[in-house]
Amino acid sequence: MKYRIDRRAPESAYLQLYKQLRQDLAEGVYPTGARLPSKRQLASELGVSLITVEHALALLVDEGYVEARERS
Repeated sequence: MKYRIDRRAPESAYLQLYKQLRQDLAEGVYPTGARLPSKRQLASELGVSLITVEHALALLVDEGYVEARERS
């Protein structure tokens, strides 16, 4: 996985993940309509809680970068 969380950084884990995902979305790594990695997959691979990933994704939804689809 290309995302990394620096536990020594002054920034919270969810903000680090949010910024990395936002950058990938802006650069077209995930084209319009593409699926992002699942919340559980991200949480497991990054060693963070599911809530941390949900916070990062909620920010992306709030800012219009992604659209939430339940159970898809």
